[in-house]
Order: sequence, then C-alpha cells, then structure tokens
Amino acid sequence: MKISRITIENFRAIKKLDLPLDPQLTVLVGNNAAGKTTILDAIAVGLGAILTRLPSVSGIKFRQSDIRQELATELKDEQAPIQAPYTRVTIESVEGVIWDQTKKRDQNKRTQQAIPPDKKLGELHHFLENIINDVQDGKPTYLPVIAYYGTDRASLSSSIQRVFNKNFNRFKALDDALVATQRFQTMIEWFAFQEDIERREQTKLRDFEYRLPVLESVRQAICQMMPGCSNPRTLLEPLRLIVTFEYRGGASRKIVTQSTQ
Repeated sequence: MKISRITIENFRAIKKLDLPLDPQLTVLVGNNAAGKTTILDAIAVGLGAILTRLPSVSGIKFRQSDIRQELATELKDEQAPIQAPYTRVTIESVEGVIWDQTKKRDQNKRTQQAIPPDKKLGELHHFLENIINDVQDGKPTYLPVIAYYGTDRASLSSSIQRVFNKNFNRFKALDDALVATQRFQTMIEWFAFQEDIERREQTKLRDFEYRLPVLESVRQAICQMMPGCSNPRTLLEPLRLIVTFEYRGGASRKIVTQSTQ
C-alpha cells in the first residue's frame, strides 16, 4: 500500500491542505514552524486506522488539542479561543482505497451540522480483511510497511537485563510503528530471540553453519541498507544490537544500538 494523496482539514494550524504524494518519495521542505511536522503527524493519525484494525495492534488518534483554533486578533481575557467544529484527515492510496479519520469538537447539534459528510473506514477495512485472514491462516502475504521516525529516536537508553517478551507475531511488527519516539526495543528483542532459536537448531542438527532463514533474511536486509555493514548480532548486559563496518584500508568499527527497558 502506498499513499497517493492526503487531505488535512482544521488540524492544528492547517485550515485546509490537499497534498498529492509521489508513490516513490516525497520530500517536505520548509522553514522552522512552517508545518512539516504537522503534515507528518496528520499522516500518522490517518494511518493509525490501519494499525487499529489489526489484531493486538494499537494506532494513534486525534487529541482534542489537534482541532484548529482561530488566531486571536485581540487579547481579551473574557474571550475563549474559537475552535473549529472538527478536524479530519483523508487518505487515498494508489490502489484507490479512500478513508478518513474525524474528531468532533463536541456532540452539540450545531457542531454536527457544520461537519461535511465523511468517507469513514469501510473501504480500508475491506482492503485489510483478506490480509488479516491470510496472516491468521498462516498464508504468505504482504503487510503494509509503516514507520514514523522522529528525531528522538536518535537517543537510545540501555537495558539493564535480558527480560523481554517472547511472543512475536507478524502484526506485532506494526505495533507502535507510528510512535515517533519508539526506540527499537521490540526489534532487538525479536533479533535476540531468533538468534537463540538458531543456536538451538545448530546444536540439534550438529551444524554450526546453519542459519535460521527468517533471521538470515533480516541480516541481509540490514547489510544491504548500509553498505560496508556486516555481521549484525546481539550482545547481552545490556541487550543491544551490534554491527561491524569495514572502512578503506581494512579498518573496522563496531556500531552499537542499545535497547530500552
């Protein structure tokens, strides 16, 4: 699934924006406070409907403070800020699936009358139905790839012990995918768990060249994304993911990504 267009209404400082998106890459350029993060957050809210529909996965929703407030022209203590009757994000995919997320200012009748008709989530749920069924039935199928990376993800904390969840399923890969401060804990835990399975299989088969297919695929994906990178692996105390980078002249350096507790 790829997004082809997003329409934003009354979201924070944006009154109305209809933005077509390139199916390969869209770059937003603007000065500080121009609204780049607002657009990304609006997209995240729209995509949150996908995650919420998946079993055991939670998406993100509007907050009351997301509803746009009119810019005050005069400072009057007795005058409260005027808030729009609603905020809405509408998303269209390249497959032609259209859905929206709407938050009302309140349940007042006048507010209801000020809100234009919405698309709701019917088309999206229909699109996801076969994907969910295939995953639940163990059939090979593609899940939408969704990730929101904020600047806070560069700040990594360490985990003081190796105690983590060992219940992983395909839907779990999308849990917290739209939380911009997510710190990769689940991914590192998954990697360590798969390494443990691989070691057990090596002992069972008496073949220490054996590689667990799913783990090897992830290793190769990491190395392909970062030229010069090799041997992704985890270390303990604290639990962390480490890779080796080769430089010109044969020098190498280890790069560490630590999990959080």
